[in-house]
Amino acid sequence: MYVKYIIVLAKVLNVRRTTRAITVFILLIVIVFLTYLGVLYVSAASAKYSISKASLLEIPDLVEVLLSRRLDLELCLDIEGHGLLSVPVRSLSGQLYLEDKYVGSIRSREPFQIPASGTRTIYIILHLDLSSISLSDIQYIINSISSHNGEVKISFDGQIEPVILFFPIVIPVSYQFYTLTSSNAPKISSLSWHPTSITLGETAEFHVTVRNVFRATPIDGVLDVIVKEDVIGGFDVDANIYHFSVHLLPGESKTFSGSFKPYKRNITRGFFLKVQWGSSILAEQENTYPPRLSVASGVLSLVETYWTVDGLRVTKCKVGEEVVAHIILKASNAPVEGTVRIKIRKDLVLRPDEDIKISSFTISLRKDELREYTLTFTPSEPSGTSLRGYFIEIEGEISWTMPDAYPPRLTVSKDGIPSVVSAWWTTSAGTVTEVKNGETVQAHVCIRALGGDLQGAITIRVRKDLVSLLDEDYEIQTYTLSLKENEQTELTVVFIASEVTSPFFRGYFIQVDFVTWGISWTMENSYPPRLKVSEAPIGGIPLLQKAWWTVDNQVVTEAKQGQTVKAHVLVKAIDGNLKGILTIRIRKDLALLPDEDYEVESFSINVPKGQTVELTVTFLASEKSSFSFRGYFIQVDFNSWETSWTMESSYPPRLKIT
Repeated sequence: MYVKYIIVLAKVLNVRRTTRAITVFILLIVIVFLTYLGVLYVSAASAKYSISKASLLEIPDLVEVLLSRRLDLELCLDIEGHGLLSVPVRSLSGQLYLEDKYVGSIRSREPFQIPASGTRTIYIILHLDLSSISLSDIQYIINSISSHNGEVKISFDGQIEPVILFFPIVIPVSYQFYTLTSSNAPKISSLSWHPTSITLGETAEFHVTVRNVFRATPIDGVLDVIVKEDVIGGFDVDANIYHFSVHLLPGESKTFSGSFKPYKRNITRGFFLKVQWGSSILAEQENTYPPRLSVASGVLSLVETYWTVDGLRVTKCKVGEEVVAHIILKASNAPVEGTVRIKIRKDLVLRPDEDIKISSFTISLRKDELREYTLTFTPSEPSGTSLRGYFIEIEGEISWTMPDAYPPRLTVSKDGIPSVVSAWWTTSAGTVTEVKNGETVQAHVCIRALGGDLQGAITIRVRKDLVSLLDEDYEIQTYTLSLKENEQTELTVVFIASEVTSPFFRGYFIQVDFVTWGISWTMENSYPPRLKVSEAPIGGIPLLQKAWWTVDNQVVTEAKQGQTVKAHVLVKAIDGNLKGILTIRIRKDLALLPDEDYEVESFSINVPKGQTVELTVTFLASEKSSFSFRGYFIQVDFNSWETSWTMESSYPPRLKIT
């Protein structure tokens, strides 16, 4: 009985164990299945999606896009798996935006898988039909890409449908990124020289401003700035290349600068800037000046040539005298460097001219600098039937031959030659260049013996300068001249100015006839030095009695640079009361240029007959006396009386500055 009970109980327990095992097995299968589904879902959901590349297959211009309404875009979709299992994907779909403008929808044509690990790239080529997009949106997209140097903002908003067993699920995918359709080059904002025109020997600076117009892409690289020589009638050549390391964050700008010292060839038009990023040309200065850099080269010019004997200018000399040929050259526009050859040549009759002395000089002049070069020689042969005389010729940086006339060419004789050193006019008021009608005038001529003793007759003529008629003698005086070599004498002719300057009568001039020597000299045809005549004033006549200089109330004939100087003028009223305006001019005595005013002051005077008035002008002695600047002198313009007075040309009374 008990045995049966035990057997039955055992069978019941065995059935229960089998049922429990089946239940556990089924539960395990369910758990594994659900785990599998969970792993699939996690593998699908944990995947990361990115677009590693996006490019326009053919970068169009705006006109082409507007006409074709078609845009081809290549996308590389990277799917990075982070799960345990690969997950099949039925489709990928969504909307695509360029520069925040909707351009179309995309949908994958073939299924693909999300990898369990690693990255899988899906290549998608889109042929976008832009016919439904407005022209203004297309224009906006192209302009935005262009303004950011080819950087494109691409946005994707869609979904991916992985399949979990037989059931698809939807996972939203939204992505925005920037990609480049061209190189990562910066944009050139400005390209300039400072200054845009220089002279040879100076240095110019260039400035190149670059900007990272990308919105998400930093720029790293090397910017090449090339200075190119603009060659006339040929290919431009590199003059210099500058390399600049560039690191720009999005939106950042930087300016790179350098200096360049230009050269100048006969074929050089100028220089310009060209900027490269690798092999790509970013910018080049337009073919105009400016902005291109122009270079002014120096021009060597001849200012003056002359001959001297014992420091005095001559156009004639004596055999055996030491003659110095003076050549003054000037650098214009820019500094000049080079070499010149200066020749002293014989002017031969019926034979080729001959060199008697040649010297080479190295030229190194600053801009506007003057320099004198000299050659010394001794003529051994007088002018005659076979030798006319001597002349100067220059070769090298400047080519020049002295004009074929005497003077300026040098005549050589055995005997002394008379020379007019100076000629001027005086009245009771001093040296003048204009007088009143009826005023007594003295014509002065200073004559010097050059090259030997002089013995002979000369005639001094005061002549009328007539407009439409032949000039005529007005006063004539003949003298017998007897001078030792280098001795000089002053001769005068007194006359009364009897006619007022008019359209028919210009004034008076001096002519000297060296009768014995068969030559003559005529005063230069200009006013001054020729003498004008004006109407005599009513009332008194001003007489300049004295003119002098003081420094610290001490009378001086020399002053130091930087000292304050007073110029004094003493004027006397003669033949009546003086009432009117006069002007005192402190003038610079210049060697190679016309004299110029330095300080000018006008005075209103009212002086009784026979009385005097002292007038002063104060000025600063700012420049030392030199070869080109001798010193200062006084000129008084008696404006109301239409006459003037000028301090004589010697030192003193003129003021020398040390």
